[in-house]
Amino acid sequence: MSAAPPEAPTAHPTAAIGQDYNPFDPAFQSNPYPFYARARNEAPVAYCPQFNVWAVTSHELITHVLKSPTLFSSLHNLEYTVVLPAEIEALLATGHYPHAPGLFNNDPPGHTRVRALFSKAFTAQRVAEMEAGIRTLTEGLVEQFAHQGHVDLVAGLAHPLPMTVIADLLGVPREDMHRVKQWHDSWMTLFSPQTPLEEQRVAARSCVDYQNYYAGLLADRAAHPTGDLTTALVQARVDGENPFTAAEMISQMMILLSAGHETTTSLISSLLYNLLRNPEQWQAVRDDPKLLEAAIEETVRFTSPVQMEPRVAKKDTELGGVAIPQGARLNIIYGSGNRDERAFPDPETFNVHRPQPARHMGFGWGIHFCIGAPLARLEARVALEVLRERLPHLRLAPGFMPEYEPSFFFRALKKLELVWDSQA
Repeated sequence: MSAAPPEAPTAHPTAAIGQDYNPFDPAFQSNPYPFYARARNEAPVAYCPQFNVWAVTSHELITHVLKSPTLFSSLHNLEYTVVLPAEIEALLATGHYPHAPGLFNNDPPGHTRVRALFSKAFTAQRVAEMEAGIRTLTEGLVEQFAHQGHVDLVAGLAHPLPMTVIADLLGVPREDMHRVKQWHDSWMTLFSPQTPLEEQRVAARSCVDYQNYYAGLLADRAAHPTGDLTTALVQARVDGENPFTAAEMISQMMILLSAGHETTTSLISSLLYNLLRNPEQWQAVRDDPKLLEAAIEETVRFTSPVQMEPRVAKKDTELGGVAIPQGARLNIIYGSGNRDERAFPDPETFNVHRPQPARHMGFGWGIHFCIGAPLARLEARVALEVLRERLPHLRLAPGFMPEYEPSFFFRALKKLELVWDSQA
């Protein structure tokens, strides 16, 4: 259940900086990096009174937190960022709530068991075998707008591609994708402090409907196995370990669908945006396809589609010289750590020629490194390859101004307006 962390005084010395942390403010969404730079240099562990969290912004301290899973817990990662009213808690309790620990919201030794079971289901071979299908899907999506000479790439490709890929992987029928996406988006609103009570009611009911849908899918795969990931989760076995429970699988499927499309949508659109606003680097990638993988890694560093992950202090501790009380929530902000000048030379510059481009922490680090990173990289690579081949003189639409979705967790463009020389 969602519970309030211990209160810290608003007069804490770092609160003067931390009060400026607000991912739901349009100005902050547009450009959070001045805040990140100030926080890194003046208060790399800053108390944020409006959310009662501690923002951790330096590469060094984020790495320390990630290296210390027994001290900084991930078990509460799916708890809501606001204290929910009792009636909302009651509605959620009619489903699988609180969410069962999985990959994202777990600590050792439970996490070790879950990752071992999940690795049996989500193999490198399974991902590699998906490339041909991903390319066919991408080509089909691009074909729908290639003759038009313009597109919002988020709506035309960056969203439908990873959404379809992850739905296919889970075995969600394509005719169900729209309502699954609606359930997912409604569930996500429970993490926003700006969601009105009536919308919370709708979201709580949607969350239960969403869980019931996956419960039905799991029951079907138990009775009628197929080659999808849901079947693999049902059948996953590791010697000496109990198989997944239904509640564990439902929780994991919700996270998989979220991570499988939200982050990759952001990665694909951000990759194109970063390259097209740096024409010389776009040309370099066109001239040397080997640079594409470096461009993907640099986008993950520079944009950090996953901006933040939460942690909770398991006991009173100290971080960066700041006393952190037991139960305190921390937001470890990858979007800041990946632009830390102490870790990356010239970090505010997008550079596909950057040495050691994969040193970023955009896919997490350590025991919680993103298990879906190879799939995200594959989808982004195929998407750019197809766009490069099909759309001549691809460029940003004149006057395009980026706007970003409000979120603690993600940095995602609302739209990406592109134009090219139509061959129609």
